[in-house]
Amino acid sequence: MQTEKTSDKPTRRRATSTSSRRDGRYVRERDGRFTGHVKLAKKPGEVRAKYLAETFGTEAEAEAWCLDMQARLRLGLKVEAARPAMIPLKRAGDLFIERLKQIDSAADHIANTQRVLDQAVAFGLGDMLGDGFVSEARRFIAGLKRQDKQPASQSTKNCYITTLRSIGNFAVKERKIDGIEIAQNPFDRVEKITVAEPLKGVFDLDEVRKLVDQKHSDHPFHRLFCAMIYTGMRIGEATRMNWSWFAWKDDVIAIQSSRKARANLGTTDLRTKTSRGRLTRLMHEFADIMRADLKPGEEPPKTGPVFPEYAAMDNKSKSRRFDAYLTHCGVPVEDNGHSRTPHSCRHTWTCLMLASGENEMLVKQYAGHSEKEMTEHYAEQQERFRKRVRAEEWEPGELRLQPPSDGVDEPSPAETSNVIAGPWRRSTAN
Repeated sequence: MQTEKTSDKPTRRRATSTSSRRDGRYVRERDGRFTGHVKLAKKPGEVRAKYLAETFGTEAEAEAWCLDMQARLRLGLKVEAARPAMIPLKRAGDLFIERLKQIDSAADHIANTQRVLDQAVAFGLGDMLGDGFVSEARRFIAGLKRQDKQPASQSTKNCYITTLRSIGNFAVKERKIDGIEIAQNPFDRVEKITVAEPLKGVFDLDEVRKLVDQKHSDHPFHRLFCAMIYTGMRIGEATRMNWSWFAWKDDVIAIQSSRKARANLGTTDLRTKTSRGRLTRLMHEFADIMRADLKPGEEPPKTGPVFPEYAAMDNKSKSRRFDAYLTHCGVPVEDNGHSRTPHSCRHTWTCLMLASGENEMLVKQYAGHSEKEMTEHYAEQQERFRKRVRAEEWEPGELRLQPPSDGVDEPSPAETSNVIAGPWRRSTAN
C-alpha cells in the first residue's frame, strides 16, 4: 500500500503567463490576480527594456488594459493610470518576512530583518530595479549611526548588508514580485567592509584556565562555560545542547540546526543564529568534564537536554549569570573598557584553535562561519596566544586548558573506563 508523501514546507504558487511577449504585451497570473505588462520603447543608454504594469482581478481586464495601453503608446497619446514596472524594497521585504514566519524562523531574526528593512525604507531605498538603487544603498550603509549618533561599526554595517542581501536573494529566487521579474540581486553590488576591527573582550590563556578549573565545578555555570569555551558554540546553541549531539567514540559534537531544535522543543521563540547544523570537535578535556559526574562504568544519557535550567532563560538573564561566574572566579568582566559577554568565549575559542595550528578551513566549518573572511579575521588576532601555545606543544585543534597532571597518581582502570579515545584525541594508553 502506497502512502502519500506530505511536506511541512509552504507551497510556492508560481506566476503563469496567459499571453506571449512577442506582441510587446503579456499577462501574468499569481494568487488569483492578473498583472498586465506592456513593453516601452528603449531610450538611449538603457540596458534593458521597461514595462508598464497594472494588476486586475480578472484576465479579461488585464488583457483589455494591455491593448488600450499599446494603442495609446503607438498613437502618442497620454498614458493614464499606467506605472513603470518596479519592485519596491518594502514590498520584497514584507514578502520575505512573511516567508520567514511561514518557515518558523527565529523571532529575533524576524525582528532584526524588520528593523533593517524599516531603516532602509525610511532612508529612501525604493525601486530595486531603479538605475540609482545600488548607489543609494551604498550611501545608506555608509551613513549608518549608532543610538549615540556615532558611526556604526564595520561589523554592524556588514550585518545590515547581509540582511539586505537576504531580501534580494529571496526576490531573485521568487523570480517575480507582483508579476515583475528581477534577474539579479542589487545588494550583491554593495561591497562588504573588509577592514578588520580588533576583537573585544577576548580572554587571555590564564583567565581561561581559571574559568575552566575543576575547583569551580560545583558552580551551576561552570559546565555551561566549558561548553562554550571548548566548542565555540554560541550561548543559544550551548544552552539547548542535547545529549544526542555527542558522538563519544568519534570525538564529534553534531550541533543541531535551530529549526529542528525548535521542533524538538515545541517552541518558536528560540534565539539562535544556527540556520543549519554543523559538526565540531569534542575535546578530550571537555568530554572528561561532561562525564565527571558519572559512576565508573556508567554511560552518559543518550538523549535529553544537557542544561534544562537555561533552555528557556532569556539572554539578559544568561548574561547576568555569566558575569556572576566571572566574578566568582576572579576574572574581570571588562577588558580594556569593553564588556565581556558569552560571545567572548566563541572569539577566544577561535583564536585558540588557530593558534594551536588547526587548518583555517576546518575552523571555519567547526565555527559555522558563512564566509572565509570571518575566519581570516581571527587568524590575524590569534598572535596573542601563539607563543605560549607553541611553548606548551599543543596538538593542532586540541585545546589544553586544564592544569597539567604531572606528579599526580595514575588513575585506576575503573576511573579511566569513562574516557574514550577517538581518532581526534590522544590515546591514554601507554
